[in-house]
Amino acid sequence: MKNGLTVDLEDWYHICGVEGLSTPQQWDNYETRIIKNTNKILRLLRKYNVKATFFVLGYIAQKEPDLITAIDNEGHEISTHGFYHRRVFEMTEKEFEEDG
Repeated sequence: MKNGLTVDLEDWYHICGVEGLSTPQQWDNYETRIIKNTNKILRLLRKYNVKATFFVLGYIAQKEPDLITAIDNEGHEISTHGFYHRRVFEMTEKEFEEDG
């Protein structure tokens, strides 16, 4: 049997649908848990020799490039999850094009 495994690489404050409660302008002020938690996931995947696709927010890739390199070095696929985790149905076509 073949299965697919994906990981949405986002931090606890990258929540959709809470406009006004947490904005990208505030994100740098929050405690990040992304490195510690991603390393736990990577150890678990390594232990069981499992590969996954990591859907990464552009914000995280920009802020934590070494983490993205570590994911890639372990042989996982990296894909985009948008830059700021915005819902596609709330964006114009132009906004969607620019959100990668």
